[in-house]
Amino acid sequence: MKSFTYFRRTSIYIFSIVFFMFIFTSCTQNNSGNRTVVPVNERVVKSSKYADEIIEASNEVAVYMVTSNAPGLSVSVSLKGKTIWSEGFGLANYELNAPAGPETKYLIGRTSQIFTAMLLAKLQEEGKVDLHKSFYDYVPNYPKKKWDFTPYQMGAFASGFAQDGYEKLSNENDFIDFKEYVESTMTDTLAYEPNTSYVESDFGFYLLGIMAEVVEDKTFNTLLKEKVIDPMGLSETYLNNDYQIIKNRSATYSDDIYSRLMNSQVINLNVYAPAYGIISTADDLNKVGQSILEPDFFTQESLDMFFTPNVVNNSITGESETNRGFGWWLTEDEFGNQVYVAHGQVAGGNSMLAIWPEQELVVSICSNKDDSFVSLPAQKIGLNFLEN
Repeated sequence: MKSFTYFRRTSIYIFSIVFFMFIFTSCTQNNSGNRTVVPVNERVVKSSKYADEIIEASNEVAVYMVTSNAPGLSVSVSLKGKTIWSEGFGLANYELNAPAGPETKYLIGRTSQIFTAMLLAKLQEEGKVDLHKSFYDYVPNYPKKKWDFTPYQMGAFASGFAQDGYEKLSNENDFIDFKEYVESTMTDTLAYEPNTSYVESDFGFYLLGIMAEVVEDKTFNTLLKEKVIDPMGLSETYLNNDYQIIKNRSATYSDDIYSRLMNSQVINLNVYAPAYGIISTADDLNKVGQSILEPDFFTQESLDMFFTPNVVNNSITGESETNRGFGWWLTEDEFGNQVYVAHGQVAGGNSMLAIWPEQELVVSICSNKDDSFVSLPAQKIGLNFLEN
């Protein structure tokens, strides 16, 4: 009997310790030393109608975070124009133990290129440019190359410029902006005849940014805000500036050579703004997807330009479709559903936006760590919300 009483008291004692430890870890101290309960994040959205799907999708997030060693990420899902899930996982700042949430802003890497594409599409809708005419019609002072090329070809990775990627970005030459960067490479030759091949080159997007500035006589930042960011209602999307105070901006991380987490290299993204320079939230990226699906936000001509595969033609293979439209990737999920995708990374940031146009499903996900080996699970998440 004594042993039972001892066991019961011990159990209650242990439970009490665990309970109060839980309460204590749910609290923090303010500057005066008083404990205050950490508030629940009011931005989190979890539709009860999709509770099971959210649980399954959360498992995909957990698997990604373990396999990629990502400290934090945010995900946003909308269906038929309504947000049904928006949540952060892990830490926006590992050193400060600050949680990631829907409000966390991330470097979105190459996903920035769809913003440049949408800006140029808006200029074409206004009759100020024709993206299928020669680039030199708008920037005549750019040095002539062996072949002519069009703005559309630059946005479809078929303009003749050599392959590059975010791994080559650096501040070695201490450029001020992307115009100085382009000036330093103006004598480079084209690697192939335009529209005879498909080669991933970000350089065309730098030229598209310059073209927009020349046509409108305004800065790229101003044009992006006027033509794309404000009309879409993107209140949490900016060109990144490391010196500017940006509320809820995530810290940035990479792996060292031993796959240990480290602070990422700091790159002046003003130099690469039209291709890599945007900081945003998963919620704002989701709004981009919703705007694409919204009737009349873009003309049908613009939508066709975004989402019709470019066709290249050469003497060896003849005509062949690529998986690229103007600024967007075009693919299918494992069930054959059409999906429009924007994705990419930069040192310390990673993002993906996936749109299922027929189902009106949009999934966006952002992470604070670059990873060349594990893809963000936007499409895996989306499969959970498709109707069977």
